[in-house]
Formats: sequence, structure tokens, C-alpha cells
Amino acid sequence: MKLICCLALFVAFTALAAEVETTEVTHGHYQGKGHGVFAVPMEKLVSVITDYTNACQTSSCHYNVPNVEETRIFPGESNDQFYTWTKIKSVKSGSYFSQVRIERSSQEVTITNSMVPEKLGKELSTKYNLPNQPLMDTTVSTWILSSSGETTEAVIKIETTSSSFIITRFPAQVLKNLKETIEALLANLTK
Repeated sequence: MKLICCLALFVAFTALAAEVETTEVTHGHYQGKGHGVFAVPMEKLVSVITDYTNACQTSSCHYNVPNVEETRIFPGESNDQFYTWTKIKSVKSGSYFSQVRIERSSQEVTITNSMVPEKLGKELSTKYNLPNQPLMDTTVSTWILSSSGETTEAVIKIETTSSSFIITRFPAQVLKNLKETIEALLANLTK
């Protein structure tokens, strides 16, 4: 009986299907997309995706996100609009502020996390006394969650641009990191 119970829990949080693809759209413009179907309620996935303070690359975090050392959350206009500050630790380190927006309907939730423009980044940096030193020029990640009976379809798209010579010299590495990040984010939905 215990085995059946444990197997049921494992199946409930396992992706029924998962796919990831990445591409360099143009020089310095990278895009990745991942897709999975999960046997969990849509709101459970929303809570996992937006649990930013428990997502990083170390074992101290519940959710694995490659190259993320720390994330902090700051208030915005509402519970569905707020800011994050993320510290990246990789070959090159940096940090940046993003605005998170959550849009809800009865069958779908869209979560958009967009790096803020430079001027707003400076304002938030001053307000919260945290550095704003982004590695990329722009980064936008968008989750679209669709509920269908007992399952939730999750689509993630990450688009990023960089004019940095260091970044654009190694597009294969950028695409590899992008793929690993999307795979980790989708895997987090099974925890």
C-alpha cells in the first residue's frame, strides 16, 4: 500500500512530456523554449515558478536554477506585479532587477519576468542598495500555463540579447546555458 501511495505521488508531480529547443535568432539574440505537461493544478505550478527566493544553483535552495546565486523579491503595484533582484554567478558575475507580472484567467496564467530598463534599474539599485550590473542587454522569460482537466500545460520562453563582445563570442555556450536553465526550470515543476 505504501508503494502505491508513493508511486501515485511520483506520477502526480512528473512531467508527462517535456521538450526544449534553443536558437541564436541573430548575432547576440538568443531564444529558448520549453514545454511540458504536468499532472498538477495550475496554481501549484504558479507557486513553484514564483518562489524566486528558494531557487538558486546551490543545495541550500529547494529549486535548482543554474548560475543563480541569490534572488530577492521587492513589492510592486500588487501581488501580481512585483520586482526581483537576481545575482548571477558564472564565468562572469552580475546582477539585475526584473519586473514580474502575473495575468490570470479561468483557464490560463501568464507569468512574465522582464529585465527592467537601465533607468529603472538604477532607481531600484539606489532604493534597495543593491548593485544593478546586468550581463545581458535584455532578458524576458514568459511562462504560459493552461489548465486542462487533471493536467496543466506549461510553456516557457526565454529571450535574451547581448551586445557584449565576451557574450557574443561564444553563442554555443550561451545556447547551452539557456537549454540547461530551461530544463532545470521545467524539472523544478516536478518537485
